[in-house]
Amino acid sequence: MKVADSVLDIYTARALVECRINLAAGSAWINALLSSAGSLTVIALGYPAELAVIASAATSLVVAVYMATRGSVDALQHDKQGQVRAARTLVMHGFPLAAAQAVVSLVAYAPVLILSANDHLEAAGIYATVQYFVTFANLYFMASQQAVLGKVRHRVLAAISSGATPNFMPYWLTMLAPALAAFPVLGISLQPLVALIYGPSFDTGALVPWIVACTIVGLAIENCIILALLAMNRYSTQWISAVACLPAMALVAICLVPINALVGASAMTAAAILTRCLVLVAILIPNLRENEKRVS
Repeated sequence: MKVADSVLDIYTARALVECRINLAAGSAWINALLSSAGSLTVIALGYPAELAVIASAATSLVVAVYMATRGSVDALQHDKQGQVRAARTLVMHGFPLAAAQAVVSLVAYAPVLILSANDHLEAAGIYATVQYFVTFANLYFMASQQAVLGKVRHRVLAAISSGATPNFMPYWLTMLAPALAAFPVLGISLQPLVALIYGPSFDTGALVPWIVACTIVGLAIENCIILALLAMNRYSTQWISAVACLPAMALVAICLVPINALVGASAMTAAAILTRCLVLVAILIPNLRENEKRVS
């Protein structure tokens, strides 16, 4: 499934570089809807869950074939040297990003594993429920990031060639605005909303909704900085910030989980995002200064 999704990502990236946003967004929606429909149908009919993964992989391949047949504004390189360069680029950039994603996945699941291992099963269930909001926000920010990455990359190259400093602020504000608007809404309404959907036994308490709201704002900041780094081809920096999250999460888990399991688990995620933001800022500033020196 991941290989199929990666193939689809390559064609989606080509569409984004060519500023064919509707095609890229349309393929993402088609893939998501068909994958959901196929997986739910398999489960509803009582077939093994493994077939749901196969159905999702098949959907990605079908959408990738559709994207491949849509043609390209700019002809792709078919010479042998171009293919070797393309393969080398994928390997060089793919491994650091894959390592970063592996650590980020560990960060996402670690609180549930810790709560379950310590028999905090009720807290684990509530934590997993409220994390749907964080997951949705992360998917939104990542989609926003990918939608503008090609355009931002072109602007970075144009700014450097014309002797100007790249300006990321308009894109950052576009991504930050929804998170800042959602902050008070989530803080106030998350607990009543969860109780309405799942029942009054799902009590998040007063503090957890605000931790979740802070986490989502942190995700927006994180994706803003990653957008700038990706636009400047700084792919290898991703895993550094991901690994830096682990000590922060461990410290919060030791200090808070024994006192309040649900608050501790939520704070683990928030601490991971905050730590990653700080590390990414520390990485971004020297890169911006390097660009400024190159411009001057």
